[in-house]
Amino acid sequence: MKRKPDYTLYHFHGRVVRHYDAFNHLTSLGLDLLWRRATARRVARHLKREALVLDVGCGTGDMALAVLRAASGVTPVGLDPSVEMLERLSMKRRGAALPLVCAVNPYPFQPARFDAITGAFVFRNFTRLPADLEELHRLLRSGGRLYALDFYRPERLIPHLMLRALESSIVPIIGWLLTGNSAPYRYLCASIRRFRSAAEFENILRETGYADVHRHSFFFGLVNLIVAQKS
Repeated sequence: MKRKPDYTLYHFHGRVVRHYDAFNHLTSLGLDLLWRRATARRVARHLKREALVLDVGCGTGDMALAVLRAASGVTPVGLDPSVEMLERLSMKRRGAALPLVCAVNPYPFQPARFDAITGAFVFRNFTRLPADLEELHRLLRSGGRLYALDFYRPERLIPHLMLRALESSIVPIIGWLLTGNSAPYRYLCASIRRFRSAAEFENILRETGYADVHRHSFFFGLVNLIVAQKS
């Protein structure tokens, strides 16, 4: 029997990393930038100057940079397990105050270190979701908020059909045109189907100790920003 490839071994390095931003912007028609900016504006509403924001799974930094632009005096910290991703971010930050950390759970930070934690399209890659959310809860200060922007598993017909269209043609074709390899991009769509629905994710947050959990939907409900607070 032919063994299925382990996408997690390679989908965040090499040509995939070099074309990561182009792929995101092309497949979403640039809407991914708007979703990140909308998230950053919500983050900025609740922060004071000199606040610390952890951007978990920061990738090439679009979310962290959006927070940097939206919230004056705030310091985002980029966290990612991929050195190559952080190298790309380092080139994009152009001297901005944006510290970078390469690590996986458990993270090398003191408890209650951050005023807010953001994550854009990263949570469905967490292999131990409840434990990872507990770790992020540990890092938040009392009253701090978690902002989880992601593609959650569709529960309604329209987002389900949109995901099928992306999975069957748009995503693999653009991925192949950019890198000559469509397999890692098929993984991205498969990861959405394996992920929790927005409602299930909200329940896990509550079970993990978060409060005031609420949702903001984009793109006909295929993309959701879920916000939760540490009491």
